[in-house]
Formats: sequence, structure tokens, C-alpha cells
Amino acid sequence: MPLAPLKERKQLMAACLERDIPLEGWNYCATLDPDGAKLLLGRHGGILVIDLASGGSHEVEVPAAVYDAVSNVAFTPDRTRVIATLWVGSVAVLTWPELRCIAAHRVCDTRLHGLAVLQDGRSAWVGGHDGKRTRIDLGDGTVLAARAGEAMWMADAALSPDGELLVTADAAGNVRLCDPDSGSSAACCGATASRTT
Repeated sequence: MPLAPLKERKQLMAACLERDIPLEGWNYCATLDPDGAKLLLGRHGGILVIDLASGGSHEVEVPAAVYDAVSNVAFTPDRTRVIATLWVGSVAVLTWPELRCIAAHRVCDTRLHGLAVLQDGRSAWVGGHDGKRTRIDLGDGTVLAARAGEAMWMADAALSPDGELLVTADAAGNVRLCDPDSGSSAACCGATASRTT
């Protein structure tokens, strides 16, 4: 299932904006589905899915986020699952396109923000207010690796297109280049650039 061309995705997004779809409440994150046809917005208690062609929308409750919010959303490389980080310190695994929650794993006792799904689709790096980078198994929630050292909470994470580099950003303005398997920091630039962990 190839990704829709960028021009087409921009046209779909513009069509959604032209429809002036009312979005009440807070939206904490946004991502397009792999085909560029639907916009997923992380919200309090769940995910709002907007069909960019029709303008229709529906809200999907994420049970683990019922009293809090979905802070980040990403697709697995095989496009069969949606991974969501939650402010309650958990990670939810949902089927795509049904968005049925099939697992929720507790990672920490503080908010999670950063999320990078590894190319194998079986694990992901997450991080948040606990100041750590944590790699978890998406099937059973096992912690596969953990690294402390973010100067403040981890705001976001991304994997390079070739899967050879994990990049994290923390709220202190630091960007770390890390090994995607172990989470070890190879380089850091920003406010505490001399520190690597």
C-alpha cells in the first residue's frame, strides 16, 4: 500500500480545512494515515479520525486514556497497527483501520510524549516526564532497554528512514542522536551538548 503522493496529501488536507470541520477541545497531536486519506488527532480520552475526502469524522475511545489524553500517535511500518502514547504513562496498541485497542502497557508514572516505532514494528522508543528513553515490546510491554539522561522531559522521538538512528528531543532544547537498539546517545547538541548517556 504505497503512501499517497505529497501533492495529493496536501490537497486532501486543504479539502479538510476548507470544510471547516469543527474541532472542539484540545488536540495534542496529529498524524496522517499511511494513505494520506485520514487525519488522526490525539485528544482527551481518545483519537478523533477525520476522513479528508468526505469531511466526516468519528471519535474512538482509547480505554487506557479515558481519564487523560493521547499525546502521540504513530503507525507501525506494516500499517496494521496504531501506537499511541498516553499522558497516564502508558502505551496503547490499536488495530488499523478499526482502531480497536488490543493492548495497553504501563511504562511509567508520568506523562509520555515521545514515540518512535522501530522498523520491526514489534518495539518502540517512548519517553516523557520521567527523563528516560525507554524501549518497550509492543506485544507484552516488556522493557527492552532504558536510558536516563534527558535534561528535561523527552518531548519527541523519531527514527531515521533507514532505521539506523534514533533522534530524541527534550524540553531543555537538546537533540540526541542515539543507537536505535540500545538507546545509547552517540551525540548531543543543545543546552547540555557536552553530556552523553
